[in-house]
Amino acid sequence: MFDYSHKYSLIEEIKYYDAGASGSVTGQCTGVAPECLPFSNNLTILIENLQTPGWADDPSAYEMTSTMNVNVQVDGTPIAEVGDQLAAFDENGDVRGTGIQMLGLDTYADQLLYELMIRSNFANDSITFKYYDISEDVILDIAESYSFTANENIGTLVAPHALNIVSG
Repeated sequence: MFDYSHKYSLIEEIKYYDAGASGSVTGQCTGVAPECLPFSNNLTILIENLQTPGWADDPSAYEMTSTMNVNVQVDGTPIAEVGDQLAAFDENGDVRGTGIQMLGLDTYADQLLYELMIRSNFANDSITFKYYDISEDVILDIAESYSFTANENIGTLVAPHALNIVSG
């Protein structure tokens, strides 16, 4: 189980829905005291009034897809935290997919990973990635790129594909 209390030190109020073993609980916490966050793994947190990059995916604009399960890293260390975002872009800067945060499996069971559906109309489209770090409110470039191949599956929740933040 994750301890989310340290990730929300700047948030004044958290609204939550917890469908854990004890049944459904809906409510809100003011502050981030650990006793205010007794969440299960089935937690959905709705965070309001945060700045985000506004990356919007348009699935209907593209005919083909490929899927990546990703572990975002800096110098080999995973950095994903709740609220961070990963997105894929084409050469014109158009969003070609946005990642969904998921818990990994097996040796990655305690890590947040991303499942990213990448979209295109053409094989070999050059795809780049950007990462939004919500705690720093900064967009970071990813070192790797991808040459689009329809129906390709890269990485799994047991063995995710590594994407590395560009060191600066």
